[in-house]
Amino acid sequence: MESQPLTVRQALEWRRVKIGLITIGQSPREDLLEEIREGVGEKAELLEAGALDGLDREEIDALRPAEGEHHLITRLRDGSSTIVGKERIIPKIQAKIQELEEKGVDITVLLCTGEFPEFKTRKPLLQPDKILKHVITAVAEGKKLGVIVPIPEQLPYAEKKWAPTGCRVYAVSASPYHEKESVEEAARSIKLRNVDLVLLDCMGFGAGLKKRVAEITGRPVIQSLSLVAKIAGELSQ
Repeated sequence: MESQPLTVRQALEWRRVKIGLITIGQSPREDLLEEIREGVGEKAELLEAGALDGLDREEIDALRPAEGEHHLITRLRDGSSTIVGKERIIPKIQAKIQELEEKGVDITVLLCTGEFPEFKTRKPLLQPDKILKHVITAVAEGKKLGVIVPIPEQLPYAEKKWAPTGCRVYAVSASPYHEKESVEEAARSIKLRNVDLVLLDCMGFGAGLKKRVAEITGRPVIQSLSLVAKIAGELSQ
C-alpha cells in the first residue's frame, strides 16, 4: 500500500513550527518577545531579523524620510528609537523575508502596522495593516474610532488610512517608546471625543499601555501586537 503524503498540519506536528519576526528596526526586540510568545505558544521557534541589522548610525540616519515620504518609528538594539522613511526600507524588509525563508520559517510576521506593498514570499506573511483593517471593519463599521499613532507625522495619513473601514476617525499621537504620560494624555483626548473603540496603531504599544488606555477611555482597546501574535499562533497550532 502506497504511503500518503503528509498534510501541512501533519508535517508541522513532526517538528517545532518556525515563525519569523521582522522588525523595521534592529533585532532582537526584547520589548515585544514576551507578548508574542504569549500569543504563539511555547511550541513555536521564533527567529528574528531587523531591517536595520548590521547598519551603523550614519547608515541608519541616511534612511530618514525625505520630504513627502511616509514616516515610521522603530526601535534600535540599544533601546533608542529612530524614524525611517517607509519607501527607503521596503527593499530591506524584502531582503529579510528572503533571509528568514531560507532559514526555513513556516510563517513570517511583519512587526509594523504601516501600509506596505505586496512582498515576494514563498510562505505566509502576516502584515498587521491588512489584518487590522478587516478586524476594524468587522467590529466598528459605522462607529467612531479613536486611533493612537506613534508620531505626529503620521496624523495626516491616519484618517485616510482608516476611513475605508467605514469608521469616523479621530487620531492623536503618542510614542510607545517614551514616557507613558504622553499615551495617557492621548487617551484623555480620545475620551473627550466619546469614541466607541480605540486602536493602538503601532506594534510597540504593549499590554501595559493598552490597559492604561482602556482605564482612561472606558472603551475597548485593540492592541495590534497581541492581535497579530494570536493569529500567528492560530496558524502555527
